[in-house]
Amino acid sequence: MDNQMNSLRRRSPARPTIIMMSALLMHFAATALPADFTVTSWRLLAGLSDNQSPGATSLNTSVVNPFFGSLNAAHSNSIAQAAYQYNWDLLTGYFNNTAHVEAQGGPFFLAGVDNLVRVTTTTDVLLSIDAEWDFHLGGGDRSSYFFVQVGKSGSPLLMNYNYGSSPIFGGPASATWTVHDSVVLPAGSEYFFRCIFRFDSFTGSPTVLSTGTGFANFTLTTVPEPAALGPLAFAALLLRKRRSRRFQ
Repeated sequence: MDNQMNSLRRRSPARPTIIMMSALLMHFAATALPADFTVTSWRLLAGLSDNQSPGATSLNTSVVNPFFGSLNAAHSNSIAQAAYQYNWDLLTGYFNNTAHVEAQGGPFFLAGVDNLVRVTTTTDVLLSIDAEWDFHLGGGDRSSYFFVQVGKSGSPLLMNYNYGSSPIFGGPASATWTVHDSVVLPAGSEYFFRCIFRFDSFTGSPTVLSTGTGFANFTLTTVPEPAALGPLAFAALLLRKRRSRRFQ
């Protein structure tokens, strides 16, 4: 019994060491992943218009963190609605959008949701995108569009998903379009990311509605610099060695 107690006493100092190494690992993780991006502006829009009246528009351009809000536009038999959950901190940013659109027939009617956010980076940032648009077009000459774009002003787009369907030209009257992708935004520039959900109606009954529901979730994560990974890897290695010795 005495030998067993002595053995336990000799091994007990491992616990404070493991706690210290865990704290060191957490410290390096925090300092290695600064979220060096700034949300500079946004333009969030839900709108409806025709060729006989001004239509209706709901717009938000006030940058606040966090932002949990909605936009609603209604005109005649049609609606365009959007909801937002935006928040960002020292490590990540989340920009989640949902949209619901109901659009009547022509003679010329436009309905949709258009969300654009601009950010400026001072370190490399990974932008991940998960988006979807599910729609059904009413009868007549109508079209559905879904865009997801990433880029910076005056330069070619870094990402450009451009979906469109017009049944009179052979496109589907119903479909579900999805986007799952990511792109690195290099340090030192202002970038935008944008999603558009839209119906165009050139003919068709004003009482028969095209309907669509969609979402677009954009996530920003700071990319750790190689120099910052060295201390992090070293701390993880020490912690691993300490744990392996403990169970020998």
